[in-house]
Amino acid sequence: MKLKTSKLVDVLNRLEKSICYHFPEFIEISNDYYWNIQDDDICDPYKDTKDLEITLGQLSFDLEDLLSEEEISSYSLAKIAVLLRIIGKENFWLK
Repeated sequence: MKLKTSKLVDVLNRLEKSICYHFPEFIEISNDYYWNIQDDDICDPYKDTKDLEITLGQLSFDLEDLLSEEEISSYSLAKIAVLLRIIGKENFWLK
């Protein structure tokens, strides 16, 4: 699969507009911890789930890192993805 950068930017811009429109100033997130599947395993649907290396992540720690970073890295994208996934799970307008 190839993803055109301009298409990704378009989706992110629409996401920003939706967040600004639908969410209050502060977003409530009920859970701080989440299960994290290692990068090598996340895109391998044939791997036995018993063999997955799963670690515990913490949203507040991830957010603190993201806010302190001057540049967004590829690791930052993974943290943003988890944050967006959990916000989407907990907020009705995305369902």
